[in-house]
Amino acid sequence: MSPRSQGYAAYGKSQNAVAAADPRATESRALRLAAQGIRSALAEPGMPGLWIALSKNIKLWTVLAEAAADPASPLPDTARKGIVQLAVWIADRSVACAAGQDASIAAHICSINAAIARGLDGIPATTEELAAAQAAVDAKTAVKPGA
Repeated sequence: MSPRSQGYAAYGKSQNAVAAADPRATESRALRLAAQGIRSALAEPGMPGLWIALSKNIKLWTVLAEAAADPASPLPDTARKGIVQLAVWIADRSVACAAGQDASIAAHICSINAAIARGLDGIPATTEELAAAQAAVDAKTAVKPGA
């Protein structure tokens, strides 16, 4: 029995159940977990774990962007382009946030993750999430990396 099979047996999961998981649900969960990590880092005095949480979120968005950019992706071209652009924006803003420890940018990134996760779950974004996402877009022009 492989280590993976042993793990599944120990925790009551079958390989088929994991393989059959809904990709949208998996992406939604990953976005929520990344946002939770950023929020936890923001709550720590001095925010020592903020860059680690932001870099994990960058890695997640890199995976999402790579999947969207794949020519075999079933997404419409506009959605594929939007995901790639958002991933670049999140990486750019994350670096700016970590360099200046600007908590408002990290909070906007959490709101974006939450809004996308809700969309993947088929739940419309809240007014607050939409406002935070718009504020994040507006902040792009107001806060430049390295400034």
